[in-house]
Amino acid sequence: MTTVNTIGRVTTDIAVQFAKGSGRPYVKFYLAVNEGPITKQTTIYFSCVIFGDDAERIVKAGVRKGSLIEANGRLSVEEFDRTNGNGRGYALKLTDIRWAYVPTAAKKSSNESVDTPTEPIIVEEVEEVNLDDEDDLPF
Repeated sequence: MTTVNTIGRVTTDIAVQFAKGSGRPYVKFYLAVNEGPITKQTTIYFSCVIFGDDAERIVKAGVRKGSLIEANGRLSVEEFDRTNGNGRGYALKLTDIRWAYVPTAAKKSSNESVDTPTEPIIVEEVEEVNLDDEDDLPF
């Protein structure tokens, strides 16, 4: 089993669906992951499926198109028929996904970004330690 841990953006709004027969809840969406340096970035799309309580949790959490999430899941390759009739294609699929929001800078309004501190923030003042004196080392 190959597992993948990646960060990307959800490409569509998601909603809980129910499997035929079992009635088991699930959600299906695509995750767009940017790869490479900014000047030569490519995008990899993962088809993602989440089942059960986790499916309901991701919808209740408000994940929607554009949400940045971290996804950890089992990787497989899914074959599909191309819609343009040019044969078959392959897609990367993530299942058994554990996910979490990735913190991003929130915006105050459409024109303003969050304030950033202009002064350094001092967390704690530390007494200077002289490392030249070997007798004071704890090991």
